Amino acid sequence: MLTAYYPNNVWERWIHSPWRVLRRVPWRDILDREKRLDCNICGWRGPYIVRGRRTDDPHCPLCKSANRHRLIAWYLTRARPDLVAPGRRFLHVAPERSLGTCIGRIPGLIYESCDLASAGVTYRVDLQREIAGETPFDTIMINHVLEHVQDDRAALRNLFRMLRPGGLCLVTVPLRPNGRPTDEDPTVVDPNERGRRFGQPDHVRYYGLDIVDRIADQGFTTEVLYSAQADPAAVARHTMANEILFLASRPK
Repeated sequence: MLTAYYPNNVWERWIHSPWRVLRRVPWRDILDREKRLDCNICGWRGPYIVRGRRTDDPHCPLCKSANRHRLIAWYLTRARPDLVAPGRRFLHVAPERSLGTCIGRIPGLIYESCDLASAGVTYRVDLQREIAGETPFDTIMINHVLEHVQDDRAALRNLFRMLRPGGLCLVTVPLRPNGRPTDEDPTVVDPNERGRRFGQPDHVRYYGLDIVDRIADQGFTTEVLYSAQADPAAVARHTMANEILFLASRPK
């Protein structure tokens, strides 16, 4: 685990979250030992909740983490703990409650956040036009944000500018199945059509694996990490399957 998510909140851990599970998960799932989650972010051990369209993406009922969040937690704690070492500057774009709270508590890490509209962040910026902070960051994390951004290339250029040479940007986006290329059409503005075509009414595109080229065009050196490349025991235990991290480095 990164850290305990609710170390002293008895209501949330032992009453509210279990009740949420009991309401939303069928009893046969509660009794099925194969349909249980061991969350490596908050420590929840028990049945999970399925939200949205993906039945293969169980959510933790306590910290709300999805597969991608738990894969990132594994990557930061097991594969690249240097990214959250004391003294490192870490920028979290549009911070999620699950990862944001836990990463923000890592001793010695300089954790900062940015968003265009949310309250409580370090910087209020529009990544299409602005950069966050006056000095570069060692690590930037941006999860399921770029599909909402009209000019994602401008946002990627600014992310590149915000990284120090040798720094790393962790990117995740919803991906089209079966290896199909990015579907993008700026003339599609109807929310229903966007939902049908891009997955959600507020999405402006549906990425394919060719996002690697889009990221590289802005100067990054990009690697792709599939959850299948992680420790198989950790993938099964923490339910991290069928996810992809794009690891975009700024060359030294």
